[in-house]
Amino acid sequence: MTQNKFTKDELLTFFSAENKKFVAPDDIRTKAIYRYNTSRFPSKNDEDWKHTSIEPLLMHKYSTNVSGRISNENIEKLAISDLPHYKIIFVNGKFCADLSDSCFAKGIEIKPITDARESNNSVFNSFFEKTNISETNIFTTLNSVQATEGMFLEVADNTQIDKALHVIHVISSDSGKPFTQFRNLIVVGKNSRIELFQTYHSFTDEASWTNVVTEAFISKNAQLSQMILQGEGNHGMQTNHQSVWQERDSRYDCNTVTFCGKLVRNELKIEFLDENCSANLSGISLADKKQHIDNYTNINHAKPHCESNQIYRAIADDFSSVVFLGRVNVAKNAQKSLANQANNNILMSETAKIYSKPQLEIYADDVKCSHGSTTGRLNDEALFYLSARGISKDGARKMLLKAFIGEVLKQVKNQKYSQHIENLVSKRIDATKEKGECHK
Repeated sequence: MTQNKFTKDELLTFFSAENKKFVAPDDIRTKAIYRYNTSRFPSKNDEDWKHTSIEPLLMHKYSTNVSGRISNENIEKLAISDLPHYKIIFVNGKFCADLSDSCFAKGIEIKPITDARESNNSVFNSFFEKTNISETNIFTTLNSVQATEGMFLEVADNTQIDKALHVIHVISSDSGKPFTQFRNLIVVGKNSRIELFQTYHSFTDEASWTNVVTEAFISKNAQLSQMILQGEGNHGMQTNHQSVWQERDSRYDCNTVTFCGKLVRNELKIEFLDENCSANLSGISLADKKQHIDNYTNINHAKPHCESNQIYRAIADDFSSVVFLGRVNVAKNAQKSLANQANNNILMSETAKIYSKPQLEIYADDVKCSHGSTTGRLNDEALFYLSARGISKDGARKMLLKAFIGEVLKQVKNQKYSQHIENLVSKRIDATKEKGECHK
């Protein structure tokens, strides 16, 4: 490259010269290349990207082969305390077998996604790109062209996993700026249940970009609980796109916690394929400095008797900005639908910004739907009340902020994970820091 900024053409060919082992089959890549060449980068003229500029993604010279190593000791520090789990480790997007568990419960298959493709796995062939996720935007298209790593997860029918699955992603760089295209395929069989924890961490001060695309399929009467923790550093950037399809009587829970990032954009789209599906989404965003965090959700109530609940909360300080755009579509025949959205935010400085836009599009007449959004500063009366009882102003402020976030953590059913996040939130608010964590 001859300049300090990526062009659209340079992104397309970035991985091609050094790695021909791509995740997507050739026919899908060919279509994605054509789509990429005929697409453009999103801009603030696009409604879904109105408050998010992609310029920070393109202003660095990234490297394909970044050296970096993580010790088992540091991996242990990233584990969730007292949580029984199976461990899968990726460093700079590459699977690390020596740091990962090699044996799992009966009925669960976990492997690098390229292994699933090369072994002609029938599940991979049936479900990969079934949601047409590559057509979502130019970044999902780019992932379908260039992804070389990722995770394949299959849970067989009638399987109850005895432990959670913890997938730990680590950015580590001795030199160079990592750029990772990561692709996941998750299929949960009938009457099965699994808890999936995906956590992102950084041990470098270099800029990085992780572009994640995930397709998840939840079969009849199955449950997928997914917890995402994003902490790739103050200079880390992540574009995370998920498409979830649910069959009859299935349940999907997703909690997304974003602690830091120069730019983080999360897109989560859910499709109810049959009746009696439920989806429960929650999120926490803690932004400071000049960080930008954007959460976009889109739930399609296409069938009757389905329920969705969303609660997202954010705290923005310094010159940071946070965006929430939640869209719920209730189709004409989706009678007896229940849909609730709540987005609440706190501004900690005069220069921080919050943009909130919950949306409901309802075409059925027998539904119960609600949405609401609030943005403001800490309650002066509550601060005065606590101060009058001998609590310092700073102590009162921290107490109110933790209680504000605690309302979201009540939605998380796994108490060990909830306590883990509560501990990290406390460290962030108390301005303490440990290696591998991004705090003030």
